[in-house]
Amino acid sequence: MSLYSVVSRLFRSVLFVFFPNSCVFCGSFQKDSVCQKCDDVLVVANSPYFCPLCKKTEVLSVGYICDICQKKDPGFSKLYSVYSGLEKEVITYVSSIKYSYVTGNMDRCVDDFSLFVSQLPQQERDQLFQEFAWVSVPLYWFRYLQRGFNQSQLFVDILSDVYPSLRKEALLLRKRHTRRQAVLDKETRKTNLDNAFVLNPSVSCVPEKVLLVDDVYTTGSTIRECVSVLKKAGVKEIRVLVLFRK
Repeated sequence: MSLYSVVSRLFRSVLFVFFPNSCVFCGSFQKDSVCQKCDDVLVVANSPYFCPLCKKTEVLSVGYICDICQKKDPGFSKLYSVYSGLEKEVITYVSSIKYSYVTGNMDRCVDDFSLFVSQLPQQERDQLFQEFAWVSVPLYWFRYLQRGFNQSQLFVDILSDVYPSLRKEALLLRKRHTRRQAVLDKETRKTNLDNAFVLNPSVSCVPEKVLLVDDVYTTGSTIRECVSVLKKAGVKEIRVLVLFRK
């Protein structure tokens, strides 16, 4: 367990004496973000595995994209989703971090990621932590000030404490304010993020391999825009990691 996780959980235990937590799902008062009764609501993705894009075709391993979806050229070679199962419940949990600012709930996501990544072949795990630069999808500076944190960056930051070999890089910047994707219809989402991202001008050397990290993959608009910028900058292989694929 990372030092961040230890300190975070100790701090929350002290706060619980004065300000009791409640389960994200049922509202019962307890120390953890999810009570024992609701613990099985968050399901870590496991076999059988299905293509994360069409969610129909069974594939050999987690993150694999089926041949039909590969022909559509998504721009990335694999899409890892930590959670599967009930969409409403997972989104509720992720939203508790993102919109209710309960950043301590990210500890559970980090623990579940460790379960998830243990399913990958050893060689693939080594690749992710040794060969790939981990790049979180950035927030626009004003929204970052409003929220106080970037949930995707927070996820990567905590993971880097758990996995010291993880290499994180701030390759991308969000150059303009965009409306929240969650409140837009499918068609508007496709254009809302046009030209919203740029390569960070402070970057002196662009890595060949990038693992792009975001919280939720819905229509893929955010990821596509980021992938486009990274590809133009010279990145040769891109994989994507999200907490949940809607």
